[in-house]
Order: sequence, then structure tokens, then C-alpha cells
Amino acid sequence: METRNFSMRPIVWFAILVLLISAAAPSIFAADNPAPPAEAFQVLPSPAKVAPIITPYLRYQTEMAWRQDDQRKKKWEGIKTENDLLRVQK
Repeated sequence: METRNFSMRPIVWFAILVLLISAAAPSIFAADNPAPPAEAFQVLPSPAKVAPIITPYLRYQTEMAWRQDDQRKKKWEGIKTENDLLRVQK
């Protein structure tokens, strides 16, 4: 039976050549096509340019909520015993 001693060297060089060509191909073809505009990548519409504002009524409601929270904190700080807690719960 005859055995052949094939050298792997030509196969390795061919593989390296294929890798180099495949790595260079995208840059060659990209030179012909300019990059798409930024709008092509936008999925959602642009957010509104007008920022939200705090109306006088909303400011009034916020101040009222803070006053109520301060009152709640004062009641909570006044609880020292179980009887105090029961009195606040009624």
C-alpha cells in the first residue's frame, strides 16, 4: 500500500488568502455605498421640544400634599406607647 505524504503548507496558505480576501471585501464594497443618514436608524419619533410645566394648580396640590405629610410625620413622632398608637388609629 502506497502512502502519500501531503504537505499541509499549500492548504494553510490558501486558507489565509481566503480569510484576507473575505476580511477586505466589506471595506471594498462599502466605499461604493455611502452611509445611510441618521434618520434611517431612528425607530421612534423625536420627543416633543416643549418641556412639561408645573401649573399653579399642580403647585397648590403638591404644597398641600407636603403639608399633609408633615402632619402625618408629627403624629407618627408622637407615638411612644401602644396606647398612643391605638389612639391614632381611631
